Amino acid sequence: MNRIPPSEQIQKQIEALLQGNWTDKEDLVTKLLMLDTQRLAQEMLEQETTDYLERDHYQRRKEDQEHRGYRNGYRPANMDAAVGRI
Repeated sequence: MNRIPPSEQIQKQIEALLQGNWTDKEDLVTKLLMLDTQRLAQEMLEQETTDYLERDHYQRRKEDQEHRGYRNGYRPANMDAAVGRI
């Protein structure tokens, strides 16, 4: 399965908008600004996660590398029980 980071998905939406025929230019500019701002924020979050985990998107950690967390929001089952007690 080919996985695409969210920032690339947003970039594809921007490209699709730029290739379309728009009659309402003001609406197009608003939509482009919104998507570009969203893309920028997503890229910053992805880079922050990459820096923290010390590995790229969809890259597994090396055997000798410390476990620092999960990129996809995974939470181990024993963590669910601990959270339920709080």
